[in-house]
Amino acid sequence: MTGHRAAAEPRASIVIVASIAGSLLDQCLRRLASHETSVPFETIVVLNGAPPDQVSGLDGAQIVRSDVNLGLAGALNLARASARGEFLVSVHDGSEVQPGWLDALVETADREPGAGAVGSLVLDEARQVTSAGWMLLADGRTRAPWDGEPPPAASFKGVRPADYSPSCSLLVRTSTWDELGGADERLFPLYYVDVDLCLAIRARGQRVLVDPRSVVIHPGGSSSHQDFAGFVAERNRQLMLAKWGDLITLHEPGSARTFEAVEPPAQEWQSDPGMRERAQIGRGAEVSAAYGADLRSRLAARENDLRESWRTADELRVQADELRAQIDELRAQTDGLRTQDDAARVQADAFRAESDELRRKLALIEQGRWWRLHERLVRVLSRL
Repeated sequence: MTGHRAAAEPRASIVIVASIAGSLLDQCLRRLASHETSVPFETIVVLNGAPPDQVSGLDGAQIVRSDVNLGLAGALNLARASARGEFLVSVHDGSEVQPGWLDALVETADREPGAGAVGSLVLDEARQVTSAGWMLLADGRTRAPWDGEPPPAASFKGVRPADYSPSCSLLVRTSTWDELGGADERLFPLYYVDVDLCLAIRARGQRVLVDPRSVVIHPGGSSSHQDFAGFVAERNRQLMLAKWGDLITLHEPGSARTFEAVEPPAQEWQSDPGMRERAQIGRGAEVSAAYGADLRSRLAARENDLRESWRTADELRVQADELRAQIDELRAQTDGLRTQDDAARVQADAFRAESDELRRKLALIEQGRWWRLHERLVRVLSRL
């Protein structure tokens, strides 16, 4: 793999969390190696539960490997222990950084000391905007700050505040990270880690900004099974709601305002590697058990629906049989009426023929006028 030499005194520590050292990670490292920037940086790759044989070949990057899948939050916290820069920059292995990407993030952080985090403008593979900062809604869900089709990328000008910016390209001050206590490892294995992190930053009076000059292309989506991903996202949304309470439900979505909570909720994490692994193994088992219970519950509901469907089908089948019997009876009655109708038509035809014959005879009689001859004969005979 192509790599790069880490700066002796990096300002930025770029952190890439990957579960496998595959083509995406290879391409990401190649882009970083060829990325022209005035910012000294180092690259830290966290192989999160990846097999040991995948460590070799990642030239130019510092490799931190965990035998256990620590989740995104745990992996980022693990990388922090090795990071030397004043900025931690989270990058997904599927992210394609564009020219000027890192310089813009660092320039904004330098210019805006009140900003705890700076995010990028994120485009999909079709170059449509998928993130220019997101809104956090009162129910913990998130949405883009526009309706319908996204505006063109060129329409985003200037630095803008946001409720949160996604972790596919997110700069966080190392001092801010340490002040928070890192990412919350309860949000396992992923989803809502970046939402929670940005909320924790804003709860301490620091802003979250987005600089549209910093652009990454990220295809989005997840390698997780869609059903499992939806389950985890909903589970973590509920965890985050329980954690933050009114700070979420009462804030104005899209306002990006900061608020200094009297006692902001703690970011739960483990500094000891062994304890972190054990904790995340436990969370993995908990998530698996909860997902299994959810699947069993949905399966039971589907089976019940199926039984109801069969019961309804049986009832409909009985009704159909009854209707068929009624139809057969009506058909028999119809056949009988048709037979009677045919007999009546035959009789009517006979009456019609007899009537025609009588009309014919009457016409002949009327033509012969024989009754007038009969009258004259009667008068003659009466004189004799």
